Amino acid sequence: MSLNPPSPFPARRWAGLLLIPVALLAGCKGEQKAAFNPMLAPVAVEVAEVRVAPLQQTLAAVGSLTSPQSTPIAPQIGGKLVELNIQQGALVKKGMVLARLDDAVLRAQLMAAQSALTNARQIYARDQQIADSGALSAQQVESDAAAVRTAEANLAQVRANLDYATLRAPFAGTLGIRLVSLGSYVAPGTTLVTLQSLDPLYLDFSLPQSELAHVRNGQTVHFSVDGVKGDFSGKVVALNPALNTGSRSIAVRANVANPGQKLKPGMFANVRLHTGTIAQALFVPQQAVVAEGVARKIWVVDAGGNATLRDISLGQYQTNSVQVTAGLQPGERVIATGLQKMHPKARLVIKPYQPIHNPRLDLSDPAEMGGGA
Repeated sequence: MSLNPPSPFPARRWAGLLLIPVALLAGCKGEQKAAFNPMLAPVAVEVAEVRVAPLQQTLAAVGSLTSPQSTPIAPQIGGKLVELNIQQGALVKKGMVLARLDDAVLRAQLMAAQSALTNARQIYARDQQIADSGALSAQQVESDAAAVRTAEANLAQVRANLDYATLRAPFAGTLGIRLVSLGSYVAPGTTLVTLQSLDPLYLDFSLPQSELAHVRNGQTVHFSVDGVKGDFSGKVVALNPALNTGSRSIAVRANVANPGQKLKPGMFANVRLHTGTIAQALFVPQQAVVAEGVARKIWVVDAGGNATLRDISLGQYQTNSVQVTAGLQPGERVIATGLQKMHPKARLVIKPYQPIHNPRLDLSDPAEMGGGA
């Protein structure tokens, strides 16, 4: 006989009661997973309207500034430098004396050559008179004439060497860095300094064969240079008559005024060549464009607030925007921010696009940009 009273709740009832909280807990977790599903969460985006504005069509190229006249100042004969009038960076006029070599030996050679020529002429004149009387052969007279010609050539060479001892500026320009010192001996061909013409300069660049119809003599080109503030311009003065067979491009040269000499030969230039105007070009923020490999796409929002990813084609880039040449219509709306969370079924929380303008990055030419972007 058992002394324990019978339990009012059998064991099976206790087990059922214990399972109820477990089931409730599992249900709550399922609801939490559904609530935090990122595919169902609304996506906050900023939307911009496709903008219509005029656009000047522009060809871009990289060019280089060169001097139309540049030459090393170097003696044609060797000698000791006894005069050096080279002020580095100075402007000089054509014909200005830049250096002189010791010409003492050359002056002695000049006197000897002059004396030799005088003597040869005297002998020739005497022998001519003797030959006229029949006492001297014609061959001797011809030999005397040859001696005169030799003496004249020798005198001309000495005079040329004496002239070479003085180095003058062959054209007006700016002197570079002096490479020699007064009193040093210089061999023939030793560069003393480089002289360059800096105003005007040439701007040389190349354009592909497909753009050949858009460039002509007299056309204005615009360019900028890293490290030098401002926008510069020039006029096309020459096109190479033949294309480069390797790159199938044509060489173009423009003449650039440089009165303040801010521009220097050797500088790279970002060249822009205006070729026409599009009256109604379409623009979107650059950050709205989605890159998928070589393809470019954009999220377009319809009137119901639904977004569709659409293929587009791009044209010219501007400071903050880019031209769209295909895939959009004026007035359509595109997503500019919040792209990281976008997917085809996203529920959108839409705000107007607020572009961030940084004046330090705005290097655009208002005329080129068609009123800004």
